[in-house]
Amino acid sequence: MLSAHFSAIPVSDCASSMASDAKRFAHFFHALLKHGIYLPPSAYEAWFVSAMHSDEDIERTVAAAHLVLPQVAAMPAK
Repeated sequence: MLSAHFSAIPVSDCASSMASDAKRFAHFFHALLKHGIYLPPSAYEAWFVSAMHSDEDIERTVAAAHLVLPQVAAMPAK
């Protein structure tokens, strides 16, 4: 289980999670979706990796994230 937050501070509780950049997460979500990767649509939801995910599934997800993260990083701060 994991989740992704775009924040300048460590995310360790509800308050720090809610302070993260929701617009950046939305951009990340939609950009990955264009690459065929469907994540939970909210930063407040956990991603689940299971035995049903193949190595290829995970490699494809990582490759797509590598493509879109520079776009997310280039967005103006909230």
